[in-house]
Amino acid sequence: MKPYLIAAAILLVVVALAACVRRPAVKVTAEDVTYDPAVQRQIADDSLAFLQEKIDDSMTFGQVTDVFAELCAEPTADEEILFEAGTYTFTGKPMFTVSLARQIPDGEDEYYQIRAEFLFRPDADNAGITETTWLDPKDGDAFSATRRSAAFVYADTHTAQSVDLRIDQS
Repeated sequence: MKPYLIAAAILLVVVALAACVRRPAVKVTAEDVTYDPAVQRQIADDSLAFLQEKIDDSMTFGQVTDVFAELCAEPTADEEILFEAGTYTFTGKPMFTVSLARQIPDGEDEYYQIRAEFLFRPDADNAGITETTWLDPKDGDAFSATRRSAAFVYADTHTAQSVDLRIDQS
């Protein structure tokens, strides 16, 4: 057999074997995904408008959670939902705060947080209640554990000093 035919046969075998070798999957991270900042801002604005249209100050926290769940029923890309509670001094004086936040990428390495926040005076019933729970928007029952928490029960059965709907940017 001629040397060039042997070399060609070996090359053919190597190419065939290389095609059969499984290559590791390429992992795509959130940092690899790009978003149009104008589109992301529109999603945030539309989310806030939805909440403002459906929520009023007379609603219980449970009713607001129902509206929030409706908003998040069709998740956006890389969306996260945050339920948090605790006594904070965001307003300059201590207030027991219970909030839901829809967090979406802003397209510029930060996030929009579309918030529904209830503020209560600190008292013996809410003292020591703290909560920070990230909810999976793809889970159709994402809010069920939240509804059983002490923070939720407190917020749903007490009258808030104020209800604030807004967009924050981190």
